[in-house]
Amino acid sequence: MMPGAVPQICCHPAVLRTLDVIISCFVIFPAVILYWSGTWKFLELNVYPDHPYAGSSLMLLIGIFILITGYFALPLLEDLVVLEDLQRDFTKHLLVAKVFNYVMALGTIFFWKGVWMLIELGFVKSLPASLTVLLVSAGLLLLMRSISNATTTPFVLHLDSSSDFYKTAPRFRTQLTPDSVFPYSFDVLFTCLVIQPLTVSLWVGLWHTFNSILYPDNRQLSYLICATTGMTGALLLFSLQMPTQRLALRYQNSQSILVVIFTDVFHVTVVLLGFMLWRGCWGYINDYLLLSYDDVWLMGVFHGIGIGLLLFLDSSRTVAVLQCGVDGENTDGGGTAVDLNVLYLRHFCRYRDSVYSLQVESAIESQSLLESSSQYASTPVYGGF
Repeated sequence: MMPGAVPQICCHPAVLRTLDVIISCFVIFPAVILYWSGTWKFLELNVYPDHPYAGSSLMLLIGIFILITGYFALPLLEDLVVLEDLQRDFTKHLLVAKVFNYVMALGTIFFWKGVWMLIELGFVKSLPASLTVLLVSAGLLLLMRSISNATTTPFVLHLDSSSDFYKTAPRFRTQLTPDSVFPYSFDVLFTCLVIQPLTVSLWVGLWHTFNSILYPDNRQLSYLICATTGMTGALLLFSLQMPTQRLALRYQNSQSILVVIFTDVFHVTVVLLGFMLWRGCWGYINDYLLLSYDDVWLMGVFHGIGIGLLLFLDSSRTVAVLQCGVDGENTDGGGTAVDLNVLYLRHFCRYRDSVYSLQVESAIESQSLLESSSQYASTPVYGGF
């Protein structure tokens, strides 16, 4: 090994990629759905259950307040964890990140539950109505290049220790600065009051459409088909990432309308598979566990286990991320617009490699200084003593 070379701390990238998919599908996804189902059912039974319009409106207002506040608070929280050398205090960052993510996760569920109930109360009374809600919301999101916001776990994974934790990403990518308060406010309001309600509407339309057309008289079979199709499709899509990326690069280089069509088809497929997996698993949990045992303690157990695992696994940001996806946008600065950025072990290996690289560079620099000093000390000084 060359002097100063960084050793391979982690194993082969293909192995890490496979392990990341397994973790996302069989660890993170169950934790997320446990947290959501327990919290969702608790809100349903305890926030004005006899007055659905009042309850849903209250939850929506609480959710909007928390999310908008989060968009403005997050950029300011970084000042609490930055040291004099502009590096983060890791302990403070973990504390701030965990508390912030927990609050934002609650705000997200309040928001989704409020919008969901209002749509159910007023619009999805029949199959034609459900299809109308689905097609209108999907069409508007596609026109605004934002249908990727309906993507969920296991296709997305956000870690608390990410370097961009304190960076918000509203729809038009404005950032909060003293000179951009008004455009940033508009961007946040557009994201929270337009994009996100349309995203919820898309899921409501899908949910009630599937309830009406996929074995409506046999929910158990309907849930089984959704769960198996969703998980099988997810694993297949993950396994096809390399050829999908190569195909996307070909379209991106051609600068044609094909890249837009390809990206839209990809995101619609991801959304549909994620929805089917969620519907199947959620249906079993809600209809055969939470509905059979309407005990607050069981909902609390689901809530606690779910969020506890996410906090412990450094992935609570998955249920609390303040970002608005833009279809076709490459978020990591490299790769393609159809990457499934499910990085877990690879994230930590990159972090360890970067830390090790800095240590090696520092050691090399120190060694060079010592050698220079030694050489200077051993050089005879003519004309002197």
